[in-house]
Amino acid sequence: MDQNVENGAAANEITATAHIIELGDSLDIGKIAELHQRLEAALEVESDALQLNAQDIERIDAASLQLLTMFNIEAQKRGLKVRWNSPSQPLRDAADRVGLISALSLN
Repeated sequence: MDQNVENGAAANEITATAHIIELGDSLDIGKIAELHQRLEAALEVESDALQLNAQDIERIDAASLQLLTMFNIEAQKRGLKVRWNSPSQPLRDAADRVGLISALSLN
């Protein structure tokens, strides 16, 4: 079977069962309170997986990376799976610069 078809089917399956969190194109200190509220609410949703849509992120600061890291850790403690949908290169680069690739499960 074509690898792209397999990946697409898996992504559709994740989307169908996961609670989706749209991260937008910019995450910085000015948006941290609102992001924190949305992430906290997502932890309370009855779902076994949380999907972070991160394909549009062009800019992200250290505070947002720290919040996403703590969200990932808390979700794991609660037995929830966190999945990234197409994390953008700027997100990967920022996480790599501060050593959070592994903590964010971006590897």
